[in-house]
Amino acid sequence: MTSSPHLVLMGLRGSGKSTVGRALADGVGWPLVDLDSMVLDHLECNTVKEVWDRVGESGFRAAEVDMLKAVLSTSPHVVALGGGTPTAPGAADLITDSRDRDEAFVVYLRCTPEELVSRLSGKVNDNRPPLLGIDTLDEMAAVFDRRDPLYSRLADLIIEDAVSVEDTVRRIGSAVESGGE
Repeated sequence: MTSSPHLVLMGLRGSGKSTVGRALADGVGWPLVDLDSMVLDHLECNTVKEVWDRVGESGFRAAEVDMLKAVLSTSPHVVALGGGTPTAPGAADLITDSRDRDEAFVVYLRCTPEELVSRLSGKVNDNRPPLLGIDTLDEMAAVFDRRDPLYSRLADLIIEDAVSVEDTVRRIGSAVESGGE
């Protein structure tokens, strides 16, 4: 059992997990774990696409769960999950168990598909495999519709379409101090 809960950030690709995670980690003085980067290092790959080509999505998801379990068993970290981590077999149970033991405070950075597409437009995402192989907005809408109920259920705090990193960090800090209310 850790003395303070890990701060776990989840949301779809482009929701700001890594950016907010860096600012939050700086603010609380804890290490930041970007789970995608941790998985890439563990599997000795340069991109998520390379991992998917080598071991498939199922191998990537299994590695995500293994790395998440390892991080959650250590001293408190700020953890930026991969966009699909909570959908990996066993991940939702791991997150729920950590929450139930007060070892994780889970924040869902919830953005509309339109906002996500806006944030990602103009960015090269060659290192990320397309999830459905359809138009970006249609893909984001489909992924959002499929994942939103799970992410909402797992979250202690939901932050809608956050635009300011500073405001998001402040809101997370306030929620943690008040016990998630």
